[in-house]
Amino acid sequence: MERGLKPTLRIRHSSFVTRRSKSGESPSTGYNTRMNTITLIATARFGLEAVVKREVQALGFEDVRVSEGRVMFTATPADIPRANLWLRCAGRVLLVIGEFTAISFDELYEQTRALPWEDWIPPDGRFPVNARTVHSTLQSERSCQAIVKKAVAERLAAAHGVDELPETGGEYGILGITSQGSAPR
Repeated sequence: MERGLKPTLRIRHSSFVTRRSKSGESPSTGYNTRMNTITLIATARFGLEAVVKREVQALGFEDVRVSEGRVMFTATPADIPRANLWLRCAGRVLLVIGEFTAISFDELYEQTRALPWEDWIPPDGRFPVNARTVHSTLQSERSCQAIVKKAVAERLAAAHGVDELPETGGEYGILGITSQGSAPR
């Protein structure tokens, strides 16, 4: 089974979201610079969430939250290899780069571009984008993929001081999940 770290952008689309950022604020990121913590998601097959949760807790991770098909937990960047190696029942370990509310494609672009992609993707990194929509006001997965790809590319080019991104290095797949209502905590 192929495993690896995949930067994940979780986007929630709804006017009823509880953790909404005020207009003009940058979106919340999965990285807390003061505490040097990140949010990781261990994906799980249906019915195995409890097993993955026990594995996460046995490794000493805290702030464990379970939802359908995933187990979210707080870690440090140094914990990423340990999670990848020792979570035997998890399908993948994903890194949450950011989470925000966007009800238009313009908001999706602006808030995606505001995230610190350069902290995780090098100048030559390949970053294919895969989008999933679940009851979202932004229903076109293809449009979401194109917008996220453009926003990340522009952010990386500006941050790395290049005009073009060669995308010849390692792969840093981006998974954008759009859903209506509150995302799992």
